[in-house]
Amino acid sequence: MELSEHTARLLVSDPGSDDFLESTRVLAADAFSNDHALAAQATQVIFSQIIEPWADSFDPLLCERYLVFMAELLLHKEGPIRENLKKLGYLHPQQLINRYRCVSDPSKMPNHTESVRKVLILSRVTLGADIAVTSTVVGAARRAFPDASIDFIGGKKNAAFFAGDKHVHHKPVSYGRGALLGERLSTWIDLQSCVEKCLTGLEPEKWIVLDPDSRLTQLGLLPIANDDSYRFFESRSYQAESRCNLSRLASDWCHEVLPSLNSQTCRPYIKLSDDDMNRGEQLRANSHKALAAVSFGVGGRESKRLDSGFEDSLLKLLHQKGFRILLDYGAGEQEAQLVEGRISTFQGTVSHFGADNADLITWQGSLSGFGGLAEACNIFVGYDSAAAHLAAALGVPVIDIFAGAASDRMCDRWTPAGPAPVHVIPVDQIQDRHTVLVEVDRTLPR
Repeated sequence: MELSEHTARLLVSDPGSDDFLESTRVLAADAFSNDHALAAQATQVIFSQIIEPWADSFDPLLCERYLVFMAELLLHKEGPIRENLKKLGYLHPQQLINRYRCVSDPSKMPNHTESVRKVLILSRVTLGADIAVTSTVVGAARRAFPDASIDFIGGKKNAAFFAGDKHVHHKPVSYGRGALLGERLSTWIDLQSCVEKCLTGLEPEKWIVLDPDSRLTQLGLLPIANDDSYRFFESRSYQAESRCNLSRLASDWCHEVLPSLNSQTCRPYIKLSDDDMNRGEQLRANSHKALAAVSFGVGGRESKRLDSGFEDSLLKLLHQKGFRILLDYGAGEQEAQLVEGRISTFQGTVSHFGADNADLITWQGSLSGFGGLAEACNIFVGYDSAAAHLAAALGVPVIDIFAGAASDRMCDRWTPAGPAPVHVIPVDQIQDRHTVLVEVDRTLPR
């Protein structure tokens, strides 16, 4: 049976049925194969066609499918972490599922947190999720435990969002989003080692681990510490009927599990480095026009992108409206090439940041660096992306062009959060691009 047939069976079979379990095990065997091409194909199917669509739906029933599916993968006989899990007493997938159900219920979490001196917070791996969700948890922890040290466990780019806070310390653990399934799961071993080092010499009541639905634990299924000191935010079905965004849901969850918080709603918490913020001050000081930050980045999800004609027209509109434009090159060679195409058709002067006082200034560097510059701008316009979340978190008004949403709930959940207005323009694949431009024009500050 082809991979596509097994995928189709997973999408329609009842979780736990023979068809579901057989297809799961076949996909796992292929993903753990010594044949690199086969393993890469199966890994791509597992994440892009199964796990990510299930997560993007924010449907509790699909969360149940994920539980059964991933628990089988984690304990598959060919998997790289099976023996490690067995040593911890997890011999059967149902044991992982039972633990998950316990740690994902806020009402069952102990509230003895008065003596906490260290908080470990896990990265969600993707930049946008760490801004929308993880940073909200970081901010809540800073308020709940003002005297505690906070260890942020994740990648260097993600840690840059907190580089200006001396209480937040980066503990590096890398997760390869493009890696094979076995390599991704093996990150858990690195995570365990990191956590153990962070907690050396601390008594159990002195620390707490906050997991905001991290891929490092495969969305809470992999244990990393004493569960009495572990708090897990199951973001995919939490307040399932609510239309709130993930930042608000994360705030509500923090108030459930961190009793020392007051009633004030927590927002995304970003504290960039002095270097990043100083560049923004330089941009503001050298500009005598209103500034518009723009990003056409889509984080590898091309369904979020409209087309080059729309992007050219958007830059033209901003230029005609009198804005000086800050344009981010995005991440990777492909996005950089697309930006080069936009620059080649732009009817105005162009320079890289710091060169001169051009109509369009480009930034080719870190996302945190772009954030420092965007913070000096009057408006951010772009696709649903990490850049949009960062601008909103920094208090910049945002126009979020939201294409490629799997559902209305996905659009609700991923609406950026911040103290300034956020205007979302939902876009379906057949919508007239001119209509989107009219809506952008209507929303721009005057």
